[in-house]
Amino acid sequence: MTGTEAMFLRMERRANYQHTLKIAIVDPSSTPDGWSFERYHATVEHQLRLVPTMRQRYIDTPLGLHHPLWIDDPDFDLEVHLRQVVCPPPGDMAQFCKLVEQVYCHPLDRDRPLWQAWVVEGLEGGRVALLALIHHAYSDGTGMRAILEAMTTPDPHDLPEPDPDHLLMSQKLPSGIKA
Repeated sequence: MTGTEAMFLRMERRANYQHTLKIAIVDPSSTPDGWSFERYHATVEHQLRLVPTMRQRYIDTPLGLHHPLWIDDPDFDLEVHLRQVVCPPPGDMAQFCKLVEQVYCHPLDRDRPLWQAWVVEGLEGGRVALLALIHHAYSDGTGMRAILEAMTTPDPHDLPEPDPDHLLMSQKLPSGIKA
């Protein structure tokens, strides 16, 4: 982890979260197969194999003698990170903004990779929103754009195969100091 990434972790306070909010509102009406959360879930699950960063969590080093480290989360569970909700009726922008406020106002779980994605269905006109809470420690704006582009695809039927070197390997968390 770089010093800048560690700084964003250390700057976080109860009233000053360091996660960023990304919002996309899409109209899936022209999608040949229609909208399906299950299909979107499968796409994200596949694409995460291409973006190992988003499967990593941080751990502090003993006695804080070094910056925290990014490690593959041995207990990574997509169900914790990708959530499906329905916007309260009538699904207008006022209701959507209230929902965004509720999603944003909670800290990310520091025992897991520091991101969540919320799929919001039930918006006016059949639209679907994607909300992503991503801790700033992962990347700056330009780097995060590249990560989000790697996690999505214009054609969910033509998914690239991941590099075998990026596949999540089962590993244990490093041990701490023994007293």
